Amino acid sequence: LFHDFDFGKFDVLKEMPKELIYFDGTYKHVLNFSKENLLPESIFIYKNDKLVKAIQYEKLNIEE
Repeated sequence: LFHDFDFGKFDVLKEMPKELIYFDGTYKHVLNFSKENLLPESIFIYKNDKLVKAIQYEKLNIEE
């Protein structure tokens, strides 16, 4: 996600908020984060205030 969205424009100093709303000019992305690990729990994507995609994460594995 950090590669897909420019979080540099947000003033997030110590912790990510529970919800982040990001507008890229066409779509509004609403990201909801887990309190425990700050990973996304869900992403809702809207165009003209209509939901076009919903992504719900049950488990997210990150490997290096």
